Amino acid sequence: MLFTYDKDKKAISTCKETTIKSHNILERRDLEKWIEEHPELLGEELLVLTTEYDKFDKTNERLDLLALDKVGALAIIELKRDDSGKMSISRPSNMQPIVLQ
Repeated sequence: MLFTYDKDKKAISTCKETTIKSHNILERRDLEKWIEEHPELLGEELLVLTTEYDKFDKTNERLDLLALDKVGALAIIELKRDDSGKMSISRPSNMQPIVLQ
């Protein structure tokens, strides 16, 4: 749940819930680009190396974003939409062996 604070009225109010779809926001065109340009949105220091990476030799998988964290560990960022249309962002551990091979 998100809130806004009106400094003039000194009041807090709940933000109206909305959907990505209702604002014409697209996964690749918008969300992926925003994270590529501002990886701090994910709450940690990341250096984005590439997007839409698909040059693996043993799989046809494609990564949304590939990055390094502040200790040099690979960070695989996947944007996923669930059945309700909500987006989630994760660093799936099951894809790391693919990258490291």
